[in-house]
Amino acid sequence: MKKRTQVDVGIVVWASFLAACTATMVFFAFIDPLHLGAPDAPPIWARDRLTGYTIGFFFFWAACALASAFTAFLVETRRSDELEDSADATRAPNGSTPTSGRESS
Repeated sequence: MKKRTQVDVGIVVWASFLAACTATMVFFAFIDPLHLGAPDAPPIWARDRLTGYTIGFFFFWAACALASAFTAFLVETRRSDELEDSADATRAPNGSTPTSGRESS
């Protein structure tokens, strides 16, 4: 994996982790996980609050990671477009790249 790709993945994972932490705290400050299931009997796998908090956190993390990855993709796409535009601007009118005054023989 390229160094730039590793940095991008790290940024996406860390930003989405922090956003998921915030979303989980805000959401579960108002909602009790036991009340998310059926009112008379929650599913067997969700009979305690810790399971509800865990599932909620990983849901928020996945949603935030998807949003962060999409943002990183859009930023990278714009950066590559700007690089192509600057490369086009440095080309000579005849389509060749300008030389620094030295001719190779």
